[in-house]
Amino acid sequence: MPVLPLLILRNVILHDMESEIRNITGPSVGTASRSAKRSADVLAIGKLDVGRLAFLIGMATSSFDVFLVVNAGGFTLRPCQVLLPIALAYAIGQSVSDAKVRLPLGIVPLVVWMLFILAFVPNTPLLLRNVGYAGWLLLDFLLIVVCVQLFDDIKRSTALLRWYLYSFQLVAIIGLGQFTLGVLHLPAPYVR
Repeated sequence: MPVLPLLILRNVILHDMESEIRNITGPSVGTASRSAKRSADVLAIGKLDVGRLAFLIGMATSSFDVFLVVNAGGFTLRPCQVLLPIALAYAIGQSVSDAKVRLPLGIVPLVVWMLFILAFVPNTPLLLRNVGYAGWLLLDFLLIVVCVQLFDDIKRSTALLRWYLYSFQLVAIIGLGQFTLGVLHLPAPYVR
């Protein structure tokens, strides 16, 4: 199973959605379920359901540090955190309709480590800040669970990775534009 991420990455790099990858991996995990019937063209944003679309937009904007970020009480609120409840509700609905919950690999060590971290939340003079970080940790845990639930086959996983990589390409282009404007002594957007 550790070969699967490499196969997904290979699939993204080669833009090969239908050929040898499917033959190497065999039938995907969710082919017998209703989720396989729901997957049409997973790369087309217009054909995504609302849960996966909310998750992809959230993932695509998760690397934004200044753009679309709201500061609230010393914490930053990103679009990913706003869109997660939509994706979570959809993932719960999908689990109920499929009568199957997909758990991520390594869920037990992840939960043990999360409980270890949460146990030390009150051990600080800055309690509000640690509570915020604990909330962030729980959000990240939910992101992992929702991701595994919504992107359960190779096509959907490839689409997720592709859009995630596109988001960093967009951020890199904006960063290069900011750098160029700074070198030319022009005002650059999104610079604090």
